[in-house]
Amino acid sequence: MGQKFLSILRHYNTGLEYYEFVRRMSLYSQSKIILARLLFGDFNIKHLSRCFNAEFMLRLSESRFRSFVDLYINPVYGVVGYERYFRCLCDEC
Repeated sequence: MGQKFLSILRHYNTGLEYYEFVRRMSLYSQSKIILARLLFGDFNIKHLSRCFNAEFMLRLSESRFRSFVDLYINPVYGVVGYERYFRCLCDEC
């Protein structure tokens, strides 16, 4: 897993230290896993990818967990746009 994070850091040139990037990636992915489980009743790895981000955000904004939308759109939390680090797992991309 550490090699994958290093690969992403080098490819995207995030400007972050390794541990800060891992912390933000963990916040993004684990929060999305939990919220997807609550919203969809299960978790599928596709919920992390960019091609399902719009659907996820729409469902989240219409749910009782709508306050979490701020986590993904407010730069203060540091995870805006982290869906780009996950491969698209659909035919539309």
